[in-house]
Amino acid sequence: MKEKHGGKVTAILFRNDKGIQVMKEAYAMGVDEGFVITGYQEGNVALTARVLAAKISQIPHDIVLLGNQS
Repeated sequence: MKEKHGGKVTAILFRNDKGIQVMKEAYAMGVDEGFVITGYQEGNVALTARVLAAKISQIPHDIVLLGNQS
């Protein structure tokens, strides 16, 4: 989408044992900016949703795409 329409891509992920490696891969795929959120409590869906919503609300955006686990 970025190549076709332009714009800026921002990645947000929760830090876990694979978090830093995943962010490196995201940058390699063309992400312009990334945020790694610490303190993730796996399995707490409501908390995850609130934390993601709060972070997304701080970033100007036109579209939000989520991964498998989101």
